[in-house]
Amino acid sequence: MLFPYEANWYEDWNDYSVVTIDKERGNWLLFYNLNQTNAGGCQQKVSQVDEVLWAWSASADPTPLSLYPKVLKVNKDSEYIVAVTDGRTGSPVSGAEVSDTSGIFSIFTDSSGAATLNFPILGDFTYKATYDGSIRSNALNVTVVEPNGRCPPTGSA
Repeated sequence: MLFPYEANWYEDWNDYSVVTIDKERGNWLLFYNLNQTNAGGCQQKVSQVDEVLWAWSASADPTPLSLYPKVLKVNKDSEYIVAVTDGRTGSPVSGAEVSDTSGIFSIFTDSSGAATLNFPILGDFTYKATYDGSIRSNALNVTVVEPNGRCPPTGSA
């Protein structure tokens, strides 16, 4: 997904300083494979398997969260256990909120960083994990299908 952004070019850095992303102004930090990088966006070399995240933070050294798995296809009315961890150490994060981006479903992780999600509605959903003082997690994309494996109908006949 592409977002509009605003940035200022600095010759001394040979790079941009990001001012806003998707109309949000703040202290934008660049993370490469869940570690904050000292390189700018123009200098950081990435491959297709690397995770790149621009994140706003008031903290100079925030903790990025990881939500696993990243993609999930489940049957309607089923449950699935997801995990939230500290993206740098892999340690479980207790008390993280896992919610879908529409705001319909929300649950908190237990002491082992686990949360059991329920899927009562057919469709495609995106979940993210948040925790005070941390960078929100990657997206978990969930497709909920009928028990026979068919995706929910789309459009009209």
